[in-house]
Order: sequence, then structure tokens, then C-alpha cells
Amino acid sequence: MTQIKKCAYCGGPGPFTNEHVVPAFLYRACPNQKTMYHPAKDEYIKTEVKIGDVCRGCNSGPLSELDARGKTFFEKNECTRSFMAGQVLRVDYDYDILLRWLLKLSYNSSRAMSSQSDVLEACAGFILGREELLHSAAVMLEVVSEPDHAGLSEADRDSLADDGASLSSWFRFGRFGISHSELSPAESRFIVLNAFHFYIALFSTDVPRKQRRDWTKCLQVGWPDVTVISSGRSAVAVRVSNRTSFDTQNREQLLSQMPAWQRHVGRK
Repeated sequence: MTQIKKCAYCGGPGPFTNEHVVPAFLYRACPNQKTMYHPAKDEYIKTEVKIGDVCRGCNSGPLSELDARGKTFFEKNECTRSFMAGQVLRVDYDYDILLRWLLKLSYNSSRAMSSQSDVLEACAGFILGREELLHSAAVMLEVVSEPDHAGLSEADRDSLADDGASLSSWFRFGRFGISHSELSPAESRFIVLNAFHFYIALFSTDVPRKQRRDWTKCLQVGWPDVTVISSGRSAVAVRVSNRTSFDTQNREQLLSQMPAWQRHVGRK
């Protein structure tokens, strides 16, 4: 039987449009982020990743409005900046809007990477602003510091920083977990917007608040500069972490891709 295509958000039959996995305004703010590594070709290519399973009504309506609110957060908190460890900065936010937007980015990226999640799919109505969230959420933020360039030659540092790009400039999405906790969330995702590293954990509503707090404390044992984003506040003071983008990624993998990056920017 032929499966009828339906909108990933509202379940409607279309017509369908191409939805950016990374909102277009982020590409405009950080044009170097259009560049991604293609492992099969061992080269960097420029692309804007899109998915075609979102109807026109959702894409141009509530999702577009949500991206506009995400843009306000991104610009107000100057998320294109790089930071030195130990700095303290104020981060302003609207909790519900921020959570919906981060879940949208996670849901879009999971479908684009063929790592579909039933938990994120169940968040679609909440992302649209039409339903309550079916899980208890924990939202955390770590602002990483600019790498100290250890292990990189001067030419490599110049290559990564071509056209003013920071070594902490990345857009990345995926799953994360912690091994030293007995409690596992129903879903846990990271969203990296340059130096701003967000972590979202979704728990079943029957998990007691104390257990959820204990899980967060376990996370902070390994990552002590991760700050909880509270639903009852609109701003939080965040201490810039000693960790860098290299610490949150596979350092060896990044260094192995350096020749391809140098070819891409014309500096070998």
C-alpha cells in the first residue's frame, strides 16, 4: 500500500515546501556556516540543508513566526560572538519560545539525518504553539570559549579563521548522554549555535522533579559550566566555560579534515 505523504508538523496533506533545517537567517548571519564537510568526497561544500516534508501553511505560518522569535534571541544575545573562559554574560530569553525553537531545530535535524525520534515527533503540536508539551523538559546552556589553538599550526589557525570566522563557529545538532546517571531521559539533544551550546532533556511526566534535578547535577559534574535555563525567569548569568568547541567534538576528526578545509579556502 502506498504511504500518503503528510506534513511532519500538522499531519496535513500539503502542498509541501522546502523547510530549512537551519533557519535561513542563521545562514545570512553566518555565511561560512553554509560550508559542511562531505566525508565521501573529502571536501567541503556549500549547501543549505532542507527537508521537503513540511506543508506551506506550517512553514510560512507558525514555523516562520517561531524562527522570527529565534532570530530575536540570536541577535539580542549576539550569538555570533566568541568568548574567553571565565567571562560572565547575561543571556535574555523567553523560555517557552526558546524551548519550542530549540525543539524545532532538533526535530528538523533528526529527520534530515534519518534519525527520526518518536519523542520529538510528539512535540510537533507544541512546536507549533497549539498543544501542551507531553514531557517535562530540562533546558541547559553552555557558552564555550575560543579554542587555544593547541595542536594547530599558524596556517591552520588562519585557515579556520578565514573571512573572520571563529574557531567556535559551528551549527551542529545531535543526541547526547551521560554515563554516570541511573536515569535516562526519553530524549536528549544538543543544539550548537556557534559558542552557544544548548542541551535539552525530555523526561516522562511521571519522573519526579528530584530525579530530574539529580540528572542535571550529574551532567554538571562533567560539564560544570552548564547553566540551567529556568522556566520562571527571563534572564540568566552564564559563566563562559573552560571547554572549547574542540572539547565538545572529535578533535582528531577535525584535524584530519584540515587539508580539505585548506583546499576549500585556497590556502595550502
